[in-house]
Amino acid sequence: MPRYFKKLVGDSVYLSPLNPDDAETFTVWVNDPEIGAYTMFATKIISMDSERAALSSMADGGYNFAIVRTADDTLLGVVSFMGINHINPPPNSVCLSETRKTAQRATVPPPFVCCSTSALTR
Repeated sequence: MPRYFKKLVGDSVYLSPLNPDDAETFTVWVNDPEIGAYTMFATKIISMDSERAALSSMADGGYNFAIVRTADDTLLGVVSFMGINHINPPPNSVCLSETRKTAQRATVPPPFVCCSTSALTR
């Protein structure tokens, strides 16, 4: 059975429903001080069990997706679409995981950079 399912496909990445089996990778990320410095995780130590529970909860509700590299199905990050207004939608933009160097140039917390959702579509 595949680990990821292509829901929104671009040239180099695609979005897939979150997989709670990725808890180990996410636990490393949320406990990394360089990543957590700009997030709500800065002062917390997150266990793998609590991260797995959080991923399960996110997978069951809302618009939360894994960002996966198309070439080799490598998990790169996560994106959550919050406050979606189906009546008056705002311009489409998402945060995608990338290198810390790129994230710093974009002045958003590593490992995230912002780009238009048009970059994800063909």
